[in-house]
Amino acid sequence: MLERRFITPHYFTIGKLSRQNRSPQLDSGGAQCFNGLIMPVNRAPSSIPTVVSVIVLMLIIGYAVYQKIEDKTEPATTNPFNSIAYLTIAKQEEGHAPEYTLDIEYPEFKGLGQTKDDALNFLIATTVNSVIAAFKSDLAAAAMGSASGTPQSALSIRYKVEEASDKIVSIVFENSAYSAGAAHPNNFVSTFNYRVDTDSRFYIGDVFKKDSDYLTAIGPLARERLLANPQLAGAITSTWLSDGTAPREENFSAFSLTSQGLTLYFNPYQIAAYAAGVIAVSIPLSEIATIADPAGPVSQLGN
Repeated sequence: MLERRFITPHYFTIGKLSRQNRSPQLDSGGAQCFNGLIMPVNRAPSSIPTVVSVIVLMLIIGYAVYQKIEDKTEPATTNPFNSIAYLTIAKQEEGHAPEYTLDIEYPEFKGLGQTKDDALNFLIATTVNSVIAAFKSDLAAAAMGSASGTPQSALSIRYKVEEASDKIVSIVFENSAYSAGAAHPNNFVSTFNYRVDTDSRFYIGDVFKKDSDYLTAIGPLARERLLANPQLAGAITSTWLSDGTAPREENFSAFSLTSQGLTLYFNPYQIAAYAAGVIAVSIPLSEIATIADPAGPVSQLGN
């Protein structure tokens, strides 16, 4: 497996949802660009040194321009000491029997202190690796390689950091798994929510009071917003919507939590057909305030 580390840091201001363009930039790894030239001596004049000199000059100019472009990226905050940063870890892999490719990206955080950084990053990597393992297991079970002339099986993972502070980290992973011969890839999201103070993940049930019957409460809140969205008109069927938002924990297992609210993610076929894609609906914190656990993750949000 090939692993690359992007060196451009991304910052989130503590306690605020302050985001910046997170396009990663690849570290050159300190590779030496020029090794020097050994010029011939005691020879008749030749055009070769001139040509070589021109080429070297062009390379130097090109390298300078490249360096200038690399240096344009600046931190998203002028006060990085009040922020936590993350790098993008990129991995590619090719496998055979059956044939497949992996194209994976996920964040690695810095700034919480070595122990807490390690605890958080270990769980993030474990989460990503579980998706990879499930993909490989499905391929092996189905014995699905690539027939001649058909696309090979592939898994792609990208991510969005929705909240990152010294208290809460919330990440949405965008996954696309394709099995050779299938009509289309399986696109789905999975989420990672983490409390820094306890060094542990939290799940949808942890957001609410234990006796709140939260599943019965958030289902109608989600349905109301889904039905009111004109862009989803005709995409959502009443049967799928009723079943996909029924008071079962698995229906609301994909979520992110930020200072702006609770966002629920519904994967294809949960409340609508595949063509509708992943559907997200956000619920303001004010609408779940009475059922939220006052000592839970919501208490870690805000200023």
